[in-house]
Amino acid sequence: CQACEAIRLPVNDFQPRSTQRRTLRRGDELLRMEIGEPQATLEQVALYNRHKQLRNLSQAEDVHQETLASYGAFLVDTCCDTEEFRYYHGEELVAVSVVDWGEGALSAVYTYFEPHFPGLSLGAYAILRQVKLCRERGLSWLYLGYYVANCIHMNYKGLYCPHERLIAGEWQRFT
Repeated sequence: CQACEAIRLPVNDFQPRSTQRRTLRRGDELLRMEIGEPQATLEQVALYNRHKQLRNLSQAEDVHQETLASYGAFLVDTCCDTEEFRYYHGEELVAVSVVDWGEGALSAVYTYFEPHFPGLSLGAYAILRQVKLCRERGLSWLYLGYYVANCIHMNYKGLYCPHERLIAGEWQRFT
């Protein structure tokens, strides 16, 4: 299968669209971000399971709910320089991004969020906030994982331009 293409944003070249600029501005007004070590809490596991269920991310054979232990094995236990960005609306946890720091880059490992948060696309905000943080720290790249053109849960990454996709072993630029 050739459908999965690694995707990265050259953060200094990235130009947010007007809707993306509004999303970032609105998110900065509404949310508070905390950066810390990855952790597994009951609050996070509940949010993760709600996100997975309400966004129809479970496969038919994968309908189980994550537990503290399985969540920890998936998103907390790591051998990388990993941090967690926790986004709060007031005191309510509404989104979590797990990221790995690399030399000159940030890699978005996984983001999950409250599926029905009113007035803001939390997933888009998380990406835009990561771009902002990359710029603040002088990083060149934000890796977004994989782009899959025919998958609604993966093709949104193509909306962030310019970006590069790894195709046949070569990074190709898309505008």
